[in-house]
Amino acid sequence: RGFLINWDLAKLLTIQGPRQTTRMGTWQFMSAHLIKNSFAVHAVEDDLESNLYVVLWMALKSRESYMSVIDRMQFILQIFNADPLVGTGGSAK
Repeated sequence: RGFLINWDLAKLLTIQGPRQTTRMGTWQFMSAHLIKNSFAVHAVEDDLESNLYVVLWMALKSRESYMSVIDRMQFILQIFNADPLVGTGGSAK
């Protein structure tokens, strides 16, 4: 069993291109392609990359690692935090 949510974000399959000019979602977990190209069409590959970032985030935050705390935080900042020059997206993506 499950519940379908966010019907306001749905679109017909026959519509080509982005449904809206701005992107929805948490950009820390958005694919690099969608962050870099504001008019790119959202594809399955973007969802797969987003899933990778969620798993990476959870692993870095909740599991022990060979990395020091400082190295781990720097890695998280590079991937997930805002690039000061661009304002969105990690510069390491």
